[in-house]
Amino acid sequence: MEMESTTKKWVISGIQFMTPLKPIYTKKRMGNNHEEEEKDSDDDKEFCTTPTTPESRIPVLQCPGAPRKRKAASLKKCNDVRDYFKTPELESVFLRRVERA
Repeated sequence: MEMESTTKKWVISGIQFMTPLKPIYTKKRMGNNHEEEEKDSDDDKEFCTTPTTPESRIPVLQCPGAPRKRKAASLKKCNDVRDYFKTPELESVFLRRVERA
């Protein structure tokens, strides 16, 4: 172990460790009376607060609607009535073939 007294760093096997920081002590503010706060904090007249003006608020956005289902591929439904031509003689449409033995 090595210790450098001027920089106050601890070096253990090549890894540097800083000395611990000093603790920060804070006071709680009692009440919302600004006059008392001004009397108590003569040195710190400005302190950090969260902005509450309407200009500093994040605008509320509406979410878009849910995606809609696609229409199913329509099967071609034929409501047409199929008309077949009617012949008085079926034999005139078909040719007779005689089998030869």
